[in-house]
Amino acid sequence: MIVGRRFLSVAVAIAAALTIAARADAASPPQPRLVPLLPGAAQNPTPVSPGASPAPVLPSWPGASFRTVDVPGAFGTLVDAVTNNGTVGGTYYTDQGALSRGFIEEHHQLTKFDYPGTSGVTSLDGMNSRGVAVGTYVGAGGTEHGWIRSADGDFSALNDPSAGHGDEFGTFPEGINGHGVIVGFYVDQENLAHGFLYNPASGFTTIDVPAAGTEPGDGTVLVSINNSGVIVGTYVDAAGVYHGVVDSGGSFVDFDAPGAGIEANQGTIAYGITRNGLISGWTLSDSNEITGWLLADWQFSALNDPLGATGPNLGSALYGINGQGSEAGGEYWDTAGRFHGYVAKLAR
Repeated sequence: MIVGRRFLSVAVAIAAALTIAARADAASPPQPRLVPLLPGAAQNPTPVSPGASPAPVLPSWPGASFRTVDVPGAFGTLVDAVTNNGTVGGTYYTDQGALSRGFIEEHHQLTKFDYPGTSGVTSLDGMNSRGVAVGTYVGAGGTEHGWIRSADGDFSALNDPSAGHGDEFGTFPEGINGHGVIVGFYVDQENLAHGFLYNPASGFTTIDVPAAGTEPGDGTVLVSINNSGVIVGTYVDAAGVYHGVVDSGGSFVDFDAPGAGIEANQGTIAYGITRNGLISGWTLSDSNEITGWLLADWQFSALNDPLGATGPNLGSALYGINGQGSEAGGEYWDTAGRFHGYVAKLAR
């Protein structure tokens, strides 16, 4: 979600997921062994009815351990990316969740950065195992711009030519695979989100999920791509509800996690995918509680940092997962509403 975050932080004040500042009542941001994933695969069979409570209890992913990641002096930290070699990337907030900078933690060394020529408007949203990262910064007039950062720390701009200009419009790179192929989304001048795939050899391709809504605030958000080219992300339907989606060679399969809310600004957010198709993500329930999950062979398991508080606008969200499926990152909210990054080591 920042993934991309300005798009999915709508119902909760979370510095972590995607927000298209589109739905009028959206909260301000401080702020997806198993493949092939084929069309026609069974969607989640657990029905969710309006007002259903409590949410279904998912079995927990066995043997996971958690490490908190807090950038020293930060108001809040979130982890978006964990690579196969254990490098961690994400965003930290310096002023009550308003100003942000990117960070990379590698071999216990912390690097903090802004996009060149800016201050306090940068977020890191994805990173591959070669150390190449992608993210956004806020430019003049509030327009969001994408960037690519090499492993050596050199930046280049990445802007979809179809992106709109103005506050909360622009280009949002979210994920990059080992071949340097990038996915993300852009918000056009009509305030509609469209997924994109960027191949350095061929440029931008727009990808819209057919089931996505077409009104302002709706649309498609692509978040991760594995080395086989399978993409995961989220779309917002005409009612403003979020649904996870897998794009395998242009064939779409959508799904909803057990306990996901079915009102506007609630639902299922798919975030990362491994080389073998394990998908990571999180949900917003009918009470706006935040919970993380892993999806393996179309079976959901819960993965939540035990330090996360429970209740509306609280919980634990799961974001990027490395290609091996051995570690994943995210953030949790404590009882005071402060957010902290974490890395989960996954037993397989």
